[in-house]
Amino acid sequence: MTDLSWLIESDLGAVARMTIEAGGGQEAHRHPTSEEVTLVLEGSGSALVDGTWHAITEGNLLFAPSGSAHALSAGADGLDLLVVLS
Repeated sequence: MTDLSWLIESDLGAVARMTIEAGGGQEAHRHPTSEEVTLVLEGSGSALVDGTWHAITEGNLLFAPSGSAHALSAGADGLDLLVVLS
């Protein structure tokens, strides 16, 4: 299960707190007109970047350029994330 709570939404962008429970994840998706920056606050898992899955852990900062396919998958501890769309 994934929980997403929008903290800020404006014409300039949005900031959200997202949690993904252990073993959960999201489908690969794109934001045609927005860049996405994600900070891993807690937990571990993997991130789809440029068609390849990479291990991620607390403190990692992820960047998805506009139009790029990206996804997240939580490991055994789940993931707690801060997501910024611009």
